[in-house]
Amino acid sequence: MPCSQVSRFNHDCSPNAHACWNGRLEQETVHAIIDIATGSQISINYFREGSRAARQEHLSREFGFECGCKMCGLVGDALTQSDARQQRISELDDEILSAAEARRPKRPVLAMVKERIRLMEEEGMAPSRAKRTLVDAIQICQAHGDLKGAADWARKARKLVVLSCGEDCLEAEMHDEAIRGAAGYHAGGSAADGAEGRTQLAA
Repeated sequence: MPCSQVSRFNHDCSPNAHACWNGRLEQETVHAIIDIATGSQISINYFREGSRAARQEHLSREFGFECGCKMCGLVGDALTQSDARQQRISELDDEILSAAEARRPKRPVLAMVKERIRLMEEEGMAPSRAKRTLVDAIQICQAHGDLKGAADWARKARKLVVLSCGEDCLEAEMHDEAIRGAAGYHAGGSAADGAEGRTQLAA
């Protein structure tokens, strides 16, 4: 739904909605990313990944509150395991980019992509947080001349983008270009182009 007061939505480290800018509508929109029961609060995420301590520090410093969501309420082994997954998610982000820049073999790099996505799902993180990782997979395949693989990852990315940002967002069209690339229409960029390249499809 179009929304002019996105700042009124509360934060949750495992939200049920996603807010994004729709360039075609020229306004913020909010989309449910899971089924939301009638009467339930709609929540979005103000921060990316990080340990509970890191998330709490950021939210306190930047927004002036202490998060009391279910994820931040974990204790004992559950908290230790969650923090370990969050740490690995952050590490993989850097490792994937470094491996792509060095043009390492495709298979082990894509294995890291799959690991990062799996860990994000286990953490219950918003699907939108996986967009950049899927873009990495697209560009890695393109860099290795695997346009069919790039198209397969682009289809997954487009599905996620439509879920979190809507069918009418410009980003969906960018993924359509990568999908058409399998038929030779558009070769696209590569993750080996570095941090700048990986932002071409990931808003």
